[in-house]
Amino acid sequence: MLDLGFVFCATLALLSLVGLGTRREVWEALRPRFLAYERNVDRSLRFIRSGLRPRQIVIAQVVCLGFAPVVYFGLGRALLASALLLGALLPHVLLARATAERAKKLDAQVEPMLGAIARALVAAPSLGEALASAATVIEAPLSDEIKETLEEFHLGTNLDLALTHLSERVKSEKLRVAVLTLKLGQKSGGKLASILESTAQTMREMERLEGVLRTKTAEGKAQTVVIAVVPIALVGILDSMMPGFFAPLENTVSGNMITLASVGLWVGALFAARQILAVDL
Repeated sequence: MLDLGFVFCATLALLSLVGLGTRREVWEALRPRFLAYERNVDRSLRFIRSGLRPRQIVIAQVVCLGFAPVVYFGLGRALLASALLLGALLPHVLLARATAERAKKLDAQVEPMLGAIARALVAAPSLGEALASAATVIEAPLSDEIKETLEEFHLGTNLDLALTHLSERVKSEKLRVAVLTLKLGQKSGGKLASILESTAQTMREMERLEGVLRTKTAEGKAQTVVIAVVPIALVGILDSMMPGFFAPLENTVSGNMITLASVGLWVGALFAARQILAVDL
């Protein structure tokens, strides 16, 4: 039986061989994907305003993934290997959750932002001054994004380009619409304040309709979860309580056909439920 020291050294040796380029063809094949994933992690960390470095997170995930098969096949420790796989997956899950939470907060602040800018435009016709005024009355995280946009503008970047950077940085559909409204309203020379008020009112109505839609589909989504989970749990319980109960379905041709038909109907029901509940405004 291998010891942990050997496993540690073997894993580090494998990683170092790849890193030093002795297996250059493997590294060259994996390097673009590694760098692309690192860039995605970097964008997510910047979006949530985290001080962590993406390279550290990615390397930690790679080390966990490298250890897991060696620990499982070399030491036969399935629990430790599962923990390593979980450790490799956990940063991605936590980062996705933090990104989704911040995006949700930003979406909720877009409509108040438009109202604040519209009120500020009444006193200050300059869009830059109106944005600065709105940033003082809007809470984080949207105020942080607006302040970063204003910093770009004050450093010499065109306001339209700074707003475009804001839309690209946040990746919010509501904010994209708001930025497009600001840019078009400024270029058209119309009453930007009234245009923003109208856009904010439309967003409020859309949010109300989305709430009604979520309420109407909540019960159906819960039923879909039951349909997905209960059959698997029921099969596991029956098989553990009565071993051999499903033997006729496993050992006969007719049983296999019935099993395939049942699984097909189950998957079809889940797919149909997903399509029915995938309602978009």
